[in-house]
Amino acid sequence: MSTDPDAAARRIMNQFGEESHIPYLNIEEGDVGVLIAFPIIGLFLAALTGIDSLALPFVAGGFGLGVAIIYVAPN
Repeated sequence: MSTDPDAAARRIMNQFGEESHIPYLNIEEGDVGVLIAFPIIGLFLAALTGIDSLALPFVAGGFGLGVAIIYVAPN
């Protein structure tokens, strides 16, 4: 019985892929920055308007945009 070196490499890469995966959000670790950055940008834009009541909608919109970008973007 011979082992395929490509199969062994794929098995190792799959193991690394599972370790960098966040199960509750179903995203990769590298995508967490997007989830953090877009609400911060939304908060900054709300601060630029000077209207305090826009902070929560802009942060929620930034989070929604970040989630949409993560799930739409190809792996």
